[in-house]
Amino acid sequence: MASLQQVQALLNIEIGDKRLHDGKKYKNKNQYYYFDQAYYIIKLTQDKWTVAEDCRKTRVLLRKYCWCSDRGYAHTNLDNTSKRWHQLFFHYEADLVADHINNNKFDNRIDNIRIVTPRDNSRNLTKHSNNTSGKQGVSRWTQKKTGLHYWRVRIVNNDCKSITKRFSIKKLGDAEAKRQAIEHRKR
Repeated sequence: MASLQQVQALLNIEIGDKRLHDGKKYKNKNQYYYFDQAYYIIKLTQDKWTVAEDCRKTRVLLRKYCWCSDRGYAHTNLDNTSKRWHQLFFHYEADLVADHINNNKFDNRIDNIRIVTPRDNSRNLTKHSNNTSGKQGVSRWTQKKTGLHYWRVRIVNNDCKSITKRFSIKKLGDAEAKRQAIEHRKR
């Protein structure tokens, strides 16, 4: 979930003197800013916020449920089961998942969510915090037997087969091996 400042930065807006409206279900729950007849900026628990499209479905979800922040997503409880905003909004099949295209879990606008298979969703991951190359699938690697250092590219193709290619730092130099690995990944 996001802070109000992160939401403002994403949407390139300033809340300024906009009024925080009372919640539609309970006065102090699901408080929101209504912005430009385009979307709702909804306050969740833990001083976190989410963004949703201005449409009939959004208004129904705000009236029927109290929304909380859970692991970065807007969620509610329905029949003793935790449900995320996009699950109730899109009503997709159990073997599919919602992919936040811009990787912002708090951005629940219609244009930012696509319903895909888990495999397709895994292709839209953000790079890991320990990524040293700046490119997903490219990492610095040391072969244990020989102690040689490489820049390694790992790609999983459509047949779920892992393809690995190494670029030797000893032969190419660190910068060139890294550059070639990133270029190979792009192709």
